[in-house]
Amino acid sequence: MADAFFLILLVSTLRAVIDKRRIAAWTIFLSVIAIVSRLFRLCVTSAKLSAGVATVVDATIASSHLALFILITAILIKHVLKTEKVGSQKIYCAICGYMFIGFTWSFMYHLVFMVNPDTFSIPETIDVADTSVFLYFSFVTLSTLGYGDITGVSQFTRSLTDWRRSLARCTLRS
Repeated sequence: MADAFFLILLVSTLRAVIDKRRIAAWTIFLSVIAIVSRLFRLCVTSAKLSAGVATVVDATIASSHLALFILITAILIKHVLKTEKVGSQKIYCAICGYMFIGFTWSFMYHLVFMVNPDTFSIPETIDVADTSVFLYFSFVTLSTLGYGDITGVSQFTRSLTDWRRSLARCTLRS
């Protein structure tokens, strides 16, 4: 389900950026890396990969998604901030930008966790192998609900969360 939503979000955003060839080329390039690495991970189970190779593949997936989503988020936010007239296009871009902020930061949190798992306090009942944990954390903190089941315990993680929340508020206020 998450992969289908990811693909729909990606295709709809590509439609918005396709008018600029250089940006479209980078977006397509990063999309191909993200999709191929994700498909590779889905086709090859963890049992078939050594721990080191699985970590490299997971890091490639997270970093390619992060780079792609940073690019798309920046394009959307730029469009929202530069468009003076409020119309359906600006509202659509603001909503997509807000959603992309949540997705972008979920990949950032996943990378931070891969580097140092002690940066988060995650109950043992939650499977951290499922990357949707970081998507959940991203959107729960983005919406300011903050259930408290997953928390950032390092100063770095808390700073990232605060910075991301501020960015999202600026996007919504534009």
